[in-house]
Amino acid sequence: MEVILEALNVSFEYADGTKALKDVSVKIEKGKKIAVLGPNGAGKTTLFLHFNGILRPKSGKVLYKGRELSYNRKEVIKLRKNVGIVFQNPDVQLFFATVYQEISFGPMNLGYEEKVVKKKVEEVMEKLHISYLKDKPTHFLSYGQKKIVSIADILVMEPEVIILDEPTAYLDAEHTEELIKLLDSLKEEGKTIVVSTHDVDFAYLWADYIYVMKDGKIIKEGTPYEIFTGDSKGERLKKPLILEVYEILKDKNIIHKEEVPRNVEELKKAIREN
Repeated sequence: MEVILEALNVSFEYADGTKALKDVSVKIEKGKKIAVLGPNGAGKTTLFLHFNGILRPKSGKVLYKGRELSYNRKEVIKLRKNVGIVFQNPDVQLFFATVYQEISFGPMNLGYEEKVVKKKVEEVMEKLHISYLKDKPTHFLSYGQKKIVSIADILVMEPEVIILDEPTAYLDAEHTEELIKLLDSLKEEGKTIVVSTHDVDFAYLWADYIYVMKDGKIIKEGTPYEIFTGDSKGERLKKPLILEVYEILKDKNIIHKEEVPRNVEELKKAIREN
């Protein structure tokens, strides 16, 4: 197991006295898809801002590739290149007039030659199917388009870890499905993906491992099955719809297969093979 990011007994308090993190320990394995579940105010965003070096712990440590962050300027710049955050609200991330200018800012700021920047931006836009938005003003984009451009901002920097704060918030079913496909493709490329979410259905079908936060603490962690069947310590959560349907069908002897489905296709297969 190679741990790429780690919070070790991290506590953090804001200037107004809000204790946002309380002795939080989290390990992010390289190449994994990690979901962090929890209500508003649980501390998810604050934790993410520590992983990117934006915030510094009041106590505890943040480690990148096994090395504790020292928070000098050079190290923080390197960290933010390799650990990119896509914020929940894309309007706080988009600053430039056009989509091309927006996506090109990061690599330009790192000093790449213009032709290299152009190549990188065009490759990312093509990958995300947004080349047609190249010259469109960012303030004319739809919410879903802004989300994708925000992701492009990060991908063009070629980070090892991509952190997304509530990526499915306010997205319709179609855009959510497209986002899941994108995240899966990034994982196949070897990226480490970390997301925060309220959506138990998304977390269950997508994540390799889940952390559950409440009141600034980690109250539960484990595989999706462990989290939602009560096989790990902590509070029980609302069950994902797939799991609820599976258990109903199993109780009625419509399904006999013991392997628990993670998505609709696996549920259909279990029914057909009964």
